[in-house]
Amino acid sequence: MRIVNLMSRDLIFLKNGRRTRYPRSFGSVPEKMEKRKKVDEINGVPVNRVSSKEVGSLPEPEEDVALVVSSIVASACSFRNDLYIPDEVVVDEKGEIVCKALCRAHLKK
Repeated sequence: MRIVNLMSRDLIFLKNGRRTRYPRSFGSVPEKMEKRKKVDEINGVPVNRVSSKEVGSLPEPEEDVALVVSSIVASACSFRNDLYIPDEVVVDEKGEIVCKALCRAHLKK
């Protein structure tokens, strides 16, 4: 299966002490579109209602392709079985964010 990184930064995986880097794919990063409306205020702090509209720039599913996206995008696309999010994330000795695993965003039914 091919991994396509749709995150805003490179993905680095650590396996058996070895690092594998998946560069960010070219093109736009998928984003969840939201609409905010102020509905109240508490002690001068606005309280908003947030409603989701859609996710932009997410490619169509392809066979044998795993799309790595943010957890926000994955949660907005619960109908997709091809989305994965970084899991077991650590900061290494160089200060880089490294993943030890992927997590399937939604299991096939």
